[in-house]
Amino acid sequence: MDIPHAGRHPRPSNRPHVSVAVRSEAGEPWPLRSAALRLPITVRIGGLLLFPHGDRAVLARAVVADAELLDFHAEVHRLTIAWGDALPTSSPGAWSPHLTLARRLRREDVPRAVEALAPPPERLVLDRLRVWDGHRHEVIGLYPSESV
Repeated sequence: MDIPHAGRHPRPSNRPHVSVAVRSEAGEPWPLRSAALRLPITVRIGGLLLFPHGDRAVLARAVVADAELLDFHAEVHRLTIAWGDALPTSSPGAWSPHLTLARRLRREDVPRAVEALAPPPERLVLDRLRVWDGHRHEVIGLYPSESV
């Protein structure tokens, strides 16, 4: 099926992930080690989400935001304030945790993409904290080791 999906881009920067903070700059990642020590966190997977943007959309699975995940998110947000402005939708109170399945999906392809999906696992374990530096196109792993 010729539908854009995350599996087509196998680089480490595109591993399945839940974006916890999105900032205008990537700062020194080492202060995040205290947050990384709180991992792993087990999360429940929810229903499908569609984030429309013009004639395209992002298809994703919701991650259920329980108290543990929301506390983790708030800590990461606090630890990255010095990195610049946060994307408004990544700030506490506005964050929608999710796993992206397909980006730049044409709206007319959404029904075919949904039909092609396998049933999701009930739970996932979030066990690594990584920083993506978009300026240097580099992933920095913080937990459980420096590898990504």
